[in-house]
Amino acid sequence: MRNEIGMMCAGVALLAVCGFCAAAQESVLSGDFPAPGSGSAGLYGVTVDAKGNIYGTTAYSGNNFAGTAFKLTEDPNGDWFEEVLHAFSFQKSDGNTPSGPLTMDAEGNLYGTTTAGGSHNCGTVFELEPQSDGSWQESILHSFGPTPTDGCVPMGRIICDSAGNLYGATSEGGPGLGTIFKLARESGNVWKETVLFSFDDQLTTGAQPIAGLILDSHGALYGTTKIGGTYGLGTAFTLIQQKDGKWQETVLHSFGENA
Repeated sequence: MRNEIGMMCAGVALLAVCGFCAAAQESVLSGDFPAPGSGSAGLYGVTVDAKGNIYGTTAYSGNNFAGTAFKLTEDPNGDWFEEVLHAFSFQKSDGNTPSGPLTMDAEGNLYGTTTAGGSHNCGTVFELEPQSDGSWQESILHSFGPTPTDGCVPMGRIICDSAGNLYGATSEGGPGLGTIFKLARESGNVWKETVLFSFDDQLTTGAQPIAGLILDSHGALYGTTKIGGTYGLGTAFTLIQQKDGKWQETVLHSFGENA
């Protein structure tokens, strides 16, 4: 199901263009929650594929009350049906409490994070791969917290570059209050994590990134922090890789100046 050379991220957000915006009408796409085995508390937004199927996560409930990854499909009558792709558990071999939207690559594999669980109960990055029989296979790509410098409690969307590397943020861990990390595939489904940047406990560079990252065409990363900066109310920042391979953070804005 996977091209070993690399993967391109498919559309991870749905963009709607309106020539004229009339009064909006809401439709409930699925009334299944909280059916047995279904999830509840879908907090983090959704991803839409080229066929119009919708993918997302729920933080709680499911068969193990540890959260789910789900898919919504529309039938010819306009009704939407939910399929639980994976029910997370409280086992160390799995994560629990998904913490962000899902990202889909060009081959239909989904990537996401959990705030807890994994080998060290600091959260995970996971992959869901569609199988030929219609089921989905989960793999844990990284369990956070094996060393004092690693992050903990990842939040926000995972993003990927044209080479198939994954990037994300943890809201805790590292020597301070959160990290920016990269996962690179070494061989097969073995992934190596690199901490690109750790937010210090002095808060000058911001701290606790919780909203995920974006990647521009030059390879620079952009994100926000919940706290820190000049006024203590968070920052917008960029990370740019230097010639020596290290990543340098620059605070673009400290929020709260006019508060």
